[in-house]
Amino acid sequence: MRVGPSFDRERYEKAANLAAAAALFTRASSLPAPWVFDEPALCRPMAGTRDATAYRLFKRLGVASAAWDCVRTRRVSARSIALTLVAEWLTASRLEGFAPYTEHLYLFALCLRASKTAGPGERADGVGRVPVLAYLASTIYLASAIAKLRHGRQSWLRTGDVIDNALSLYRWNRVSEWAALADPVVLARLVLAFELVALPISVSGPTGLRVVSVSGLLLHVANYATLRVSFWHLAFTHLPTLYAIRRTVRGK
Repeated sequence: MRVGPSFDRERYEKAANLAAAAALFTRASSLPAPWVFDEPALCRPMAGTRDATAYRLFKRLGVASAAWDCVRTRRVSARSIALTLVAEWLTASRLEGFAPYTEHLYLFALCLRASKTAGPGERADGVGRVPVLAYLASTIYLASAIAKLRHGRQSWLRTGDVIDNALSLYRWNRVSEWAALADPVVLARLVLAFELVALPISVSGPTGLRVVSVSGLLLHVANYATLRVSFWHLAFTHLPTLYAIRRTVRGK
């Protein structure tokens, strides 16, 4: 007999549904106020009063629906996904420069809706039965690292300009001042290294998945502390994973 981590799919799906509903509620609540559709400087020419009315309706319904999911059903609904997504589409298509990069939030919620519910106490001691959705964050990290290497290799590997520029643009507190004292090349390489190894470590087993989830949360907290950029939609996906990994006694 030995003690080791295992992945409880039932716990994961319950926590992931609640996290997705909470994330949709937060996203719908944080969408721009309807008055922005009345500002000519912010809107594209096609935007008008009808767009503002539709946006106001879908935003309010999305907030209410997601709140209902959180409080009553504790499961993300297709209704909440659709309402919030329509409000998101109206802002992206009618407002100039609105690109929040929240596609993974809707992918996470849609995959949960489409996934098969695990049976009571169903666990996965190995990687084979861990749901693919648990690897969403590390897959996004890998895609981000590849994009950095393709389009900004010089800044991320040699000069650290991307870190210097971000701190110069977003510096807002003492933590940012401390971060500015560090070597920007080292910071850039650390971020890039984490994103490159996150997926291979995750698929190594529940322990690796836990390490990546904790590290990912710390990365998002550090981003917020220094730059007030949190990517909280992605951070939300780590919480169900950590909740699902438990220490269990296994046979020989």
